[in-house]
Amino acid sequence: MVSNLIPNTTYFYKVRAINATAGSPAAGPSSSRTQADIIPPTTPGNLHASGLSQSTITLVWNASTDDVGVTAYDIYVNGNLSGTVAGNVTTYQASNLINGRTYSFAVKARDIAGNASPFSNQWVGVPSLIGVNWKYYMGTWTSLPNFYALSAVSAGTLSIYSLSPKTVNFNYGFLFQGWLYFPVAGSYTFRLISGDGSKLYIDVPYSATATATLDNDGVHGDKTVTGSAQNYAAGAHSFAMTYFKSSGGTYGTLTLQWMTPQTNGQFVNIPNSSFVQNAVVGGAVPSAPSNLYAAAATAKKINLTWRDNSSNETGFQVFRSASAGGTYLAVGTVRPGVTYFGDSTLDGSTTYYYKIWAINQSGSSAYSSIASATTLALPRAAGRAGWSQRCGEGADGSQPELDK
Repeated sequence: MVSNLIPNTTYFYKVRAINATAGSPAAGPSSSRTQADIIPPTTPGNLHASGLSQSTITLVWNASTDDVGVTAYDIYVNGNLSGTVAGNVTTYQASNLINGRTYSFAVKARDIAGNASPFSNQWVGVPSLIGVNWKYYMGTWTSLPNFYALSAVSAGTLSIYSLSPKTVNFNYGFLFQGWLYFPVAGSYTFRLISGDGSKLYIDVPYSATATATLDNDGVHGDKTVTGSAQNYAAGAHSFAMTYFKSSGGTYGTLTLQWMTPQTNGQFVNIPNSSFVQNAVVGGAVPSAPSNLYAAAATAKKINLTWRDNSSNETGFQVFRSASAGGTYLAVGTVRPGVTYFGDSTLDGSTTYYYKIWAINQSGSSAYSSIASATTLALPRAAGRAGWSQRCGEGADGSQPELDK
């Protein structure tokens, strides 16, 4: 048997016998054509994000299967083809995204014959920063310089501000930028502790001339500066902090604390988990469809109908499972306003379970209730009337007459 061939393709073969001395003349050629592949891959499952930044979102999904083999996955962003990865790859990084903007993603699997699966579940997200961007500088200063006028030695992202990227113990500086997430609305007070100069900027874009939220500049030992209480809304606020270490004294130190409505009047170090943008998906998701009903049409098909309860959907996705509590995979998507779907890739005498949701650019609705139906039985193959399966005998044991 020869495997890994291309469907619907003619192949030619020659055969010869060989031994340790020589080979016989070849017999052939003989040809045969592989069958056409008309079966699409299964739907990629559980599409979600495994990581994001200010301009990228990394997607992962469960692999599809195919009777011949999955050769590629096509990734769609906001309904447009964004990229393609090989069939053995189940991750993709969408790049050059705009920070804070909402994006929708979906994936299709393809096989070598070009058959495409239904779309995966839709996933909607917003590129946003997790952690703190840092830039590291080297120089000799007695007060904070204009870092924008200098060339950084190195740069990167950390889960929290830190002096750990430094390569020397004196004559260096840092510019930290990112987002600080305020868990609740209310009064917040900041405290900045540093050995040598530092400044904090909350909701103030950094520049050398901007008025800092806290100013602890200059050459000095560990010094504490406490700001006045200010009211902030819950959510992400822009954050920047600068620091320099001079040529003398002890090694550099930098600590940022806050007193919040949740810290019982105490100053605490701001945790790593607060340095996130936590961008919110914009817009309103559709209302969930209702009255989902499933009815068997044939041994291969079940028809679905439902009620559309929204006016802002861009489509409905249909999900199917082999059991009520099992894994549901998308089997199709229909246009907005359409309230029916025919699932025609089924086996006879089998019960299938369905649920649907409405989707748009802002995300997906809640699922509908689950509906199920059992396909009809396949018709039994008809034999020659009056003749048994045993040796071609008739029901009375007689032999059939030959055609004359």
